[in-house]
Amino acid sequence: LFSFIDEQLCACKVPEFEIASHFQIVNGCKFHPLALKLIGASLKKAALSKWRTTAKNLQGKGEFFNNLKEIFWPLKTSLDSLEEPVERECFMDISSFPDNKRIRAAALMDMWVHTRGQDEGGAYDILKKLADRHLIELFMRT
Repeated sequence: LFSFIDEQLCACKVPEFEIASHFQIVNGCKFHPLALKLIGASLKKAALSKWRTTAKNLQGKGEFFNNLKEIFWPLKTSLDSLEEPVERECFMDISSFPDNKRIRAAALMDMWVHTRGQDEGGAYDILKKLADRHLIELFMRT
């Protein structure tokens, strides 16, 4: 998130009033690393209007981390950034696998081809989008 802010400030000459929304997001997340990582990923290459909306939504949460439910609000924001319902469904499919176990990308893609009506290219695009949003982590096989 911080590197994106720096890039925006240097490359685009973002006006002062726009910089405020960037820092409102950081403050709204109470500097929580996971929240910042997920929200930052959901805003990657997004229009400044999306940044403003996210900042406004975060500011409306008040005491953000008062209870466990509120901690997961940034996770919901990242999931909501998936535009297509099939992308959300594919993400939810991953929950059928054991926690903290690596899943072969080919297995996920085959599952989505057969259950979600995706072709191989579409399944790969969804896999990549989930990784770009930091909802999943991809590893290279060694």
